[in-house]
Amino acid sequence: LVKGPGVQDDEILAGVEDLQVELGIDTDVPGTPNRGAVDRYVNADDPILDPASPTYNPNVVILAVRIWLRVRAEDIENGFTDTTNYKYADVDFTPSAAQAPFRRMLVSKTIYLRNARQMS
Repeated sequence: LVKGPGVQDDEILAGVEDLQVELGIDTDVPGTPNRGAVDRYVNADDPILDPASPTYNPNVVILAVRIWLRVRAEDIENGFTDTTNYKYADVDFTPSAAQAPFRRMLVSKTIYLRNARQMS
């Protein structure tokens, strides 16, 4: 039995509740003044990146990667309630009553891909 590609959830680091990635793209035509600057951030499955999509843009260059980690404490903290609404990438997360007694932190990092700046 051959199984196609898929996503399998595996714990890579204790306490990481969520990991999101977006790509910083430049949509300007080569040779124009703004070529080489990030125009916007998109998900990896955005149709602008898919050659089979009618909205595909062959001028797109990926210049950056933005990564978010939502990290949660491993143990409940008595007397603490997390009521924060976490909004990042395409995520809008508010802890439920069962999730609220844990402390959380949202961290992000943007990585610029210097080797992607071929502007021909």
